[in-house]
Amino acid sequence: ATAGVSKSPASVLAPADTLPLLILVAEDCFEKANVAAQQVARSMTEGEVAEHHKLVATGLGCLEVALKSRKLWPRLEARLMLRYASVLVEETTNIEKAETVLSKGISLCEKVSFEFQSIPKGLS
Repeated sequence: ATAGVSKSPASVLAPADTLPLLILVAEDCFEKANVAAQQVARSMTEGEVAEHHKLVATGLGCLEVALKSRKLWPRLEARLMLRYASVLVEETTNIEKAETVLSKGISLCEKVSFEFQSIPKGLS
């Protein structure tokens, strides 16, 4: 940092430290969007629809950033991929992206399962 200017705490956190926060923010956005969904469907006002879309997009963005982390345990990565794909299916029309994410998640599960089965029984 330059003289007299300090870094904000958020910019100092390591990527692993931000993962729980990203996941919590994503789930909070999805919960708020879900709670408001009936009201949005009834009123269909431009502002409420835009807010709903913004909440879903923010949640998906948080999950995207979390999924790009190289510090995810395979099980968590697979669960995040499943969550990401399910939100895409439920809240968007981007089914192709959901299919792609699910395919990657299945491949990850198969790879991890194969690696786990390759470990000698005494070490697993």
